[in-house]
Amino acid sequence: MENDNTAFIYLDESGDFNFSPTGTKYFVLTCMVTTNPSCLPRELLPVKYECVSGKIPRRIKEHKFQRFHATDDSYAVRERVFNVLSSHSNHQRCGCFQTYSIIMQKDKTSLSARSDFEFYSKAFEMLTGYVLEHDSVVSSDKVIFITDTLPTKKEGKVNQALKSHLNEWAARTKKIYMLHHHQSASDLNLQAVDYLSWALYRKWESADQKAYGLILESIIGEIVV
Repeated sequence: MENDNTAFIYLDESGDFNFSPTGTKYFVLTCMVTTNPSCLPRELLPVKYECVSGKIPRRIKEHKFQRFHATDDSYAVRERVFNVLSSHSNHQRCGCFQTYSIIMQKDKTSLSARSDFEFYSKAFEMLTGYVLEHDSVVSSDKVIFITDTLPTKKEGKVNQALKSHLNEWAARTKKIYMLHHHQSASDLNLQAVDYLSWALYRKWESADQKAYGLILESIIGEIVV
């Protein structure tokens, strides 16, 4: 099924809200944009069942497989998932998704903006403000945002802030939007954007560009602030 008039935007984050020396250097918020949300799940679902059956080696301590999660998955699992993502990364040819990411340098964040509520809301506003100006979204009649469960205790307050930002955009463009917060285990596309965000995070946090190179052709925007 293709949804030519609907853009699906999946979001996930990497890094933490700890601004002390023990926290991560960067906070990365990434979104995957697609008008064909069944494309990646069609190829990732067989890989998932290979993991469930034990055909693909997983981490020793893991007794059950419920979802792909780049940080926890074994090298063998990550290799299979990145093979799927890489095969669809060239948006100019056969690619079925585009990647956008904002990389927040946490030590440059003002003290007044370091609460998880302020920080996440600002990252979301900056990233989506950029994404919503691009052709794949501008040409769509409806835009559906799907995030993992929000990484903050102030979920209601954050959700209200996100909707306020999107309401302004919808009023200006006369477009329809929906905002959902789902458990990542429920959607293979959320698991895919987790992998995309992890690849970008590894590049910036650890100078490890191996995974980043596999999804590079899908990246439309990589904003460092």
